[in-house]
Amino acid sequence: MEKKRKRKGFLKFHDVVTRIIEYVKSDDIYINGADNLYPNTVQNVLYQSNTASLAIRALSDFISGKGVENDFIVNKKGQYLSELIADISTDIAVQNGYWLHVSYELDENLKYKPINPILLPYIDCRKSKEDDAKNDGKIYVGDWSNSSNNFFSNIFKKEKTDWYYPLNTKQEVVHAQVLADGGIEKYRGQVMYVNLTPHFEYALSLFNAVINDADSENRVGMYTNAQLRGGFMGKTLAVTNGLDESFEDVVYEWIGAEGASGVAVVNLEKTEDIKDAIHLIQVKSQYDEKQFSETKQALRENILGAAKNLPKQLVIDGGGIFSQSGEAIQQLKEFYSEQTQNERNAIEKAFKKIGIKCKIIPLV
Repeated sequence: MEKKRKRKGFLKFHDVVTRIIEYVKSDDIYINGADNLYPNTVQNVLYQSNTASLAIRALSDFISGKGVENDFIVNKKGQYLSELIADISTDIAVQNGYWLHVSYELDENLKYKPINPILLPYIDCRKSKEDDAKNDGKIYVGDWSNSSNNFFSNIFKKEKTDWYYPLNTKQEVVHAQVLADGGIEKYRGQVMYVNLTPHFEYALSLFNAVINDADSENRVGMYTNAQLRGGFMGKTLAVTNGLDESFEDVVYEWIGAEGASGVAVVNLEKTEDIKDAIHLIQVKSQYDEKQFSETKQALRENILGAAKNLPKQLVIDGGGIFSQSGEAIQQLKEFYSEQTQNERNAIEKAFKKIGIKCKIIPLV
């Protein structure tokens, strides 16, 4: 029996962590998340978190390294192989996978050769079901965020949604696809999906378990901003008794023009005793910087831990990956370079499948 699904706009973070992946027969795709927007949610939440944004950049930098040996322009967009790998590394850092489209041409031996690898937007890609022989299904590419609340009744119009064949470099398979599309000039090409969590239909983000932490960090920042913009921030209230309006100008002269907004002057009834004429009242600030200090530290540590145990000295205490020297920092860089070796290996193997030799030079 098909599970009851939530309408768009009602996705909870619980649904992100316990992500639902099911095949929707009427629309011929596996949904990615309860509302089919898991990668969109992950991307949006992570980039609103300061620590997660820093972690993504560091993780991507270490995966892509210093570039590749024998770099060259790899596609019609004019990208060098190293630039394409840098983009791929960002998708891996955020989503733990990527979608790469390739076209084909006939070489001098009249063999089909994959060319022009282009990285597709991760959030736009979905898979259809395998056929009876367990061959991968079509890859659909579209904007899933513009669907109606009754999402699954009209998930997309197939005639307006791009679709591609899954990667299969066998000559007979490519030839049959070319004929089906009406020739090499009309051939739609293939898409290679690299999923670094292959036990799931779709990749599970490294940050999946800390999505709530990333969102909480953002909301702590929003709260702080709201208090700084609209809360009491240590104002001084000057209560006067029987003094004329010129006294207000005197007070502002005492504190300087920059601080005038921090003082309010209130004039009460007239008095003859100068001791009773002026009272200064300090209004305590609503904002307590220490209130969330432990919480922010815990959130930061959780997020960095999810990023393959990224040492905070490389992105926070150290002021950046390249700003520090010394044996301790060098050891941390070597450690994290080793942590990201599997991702580099996965990229190199994927390019080998489409006939492109590449060797990523580690950052350290």
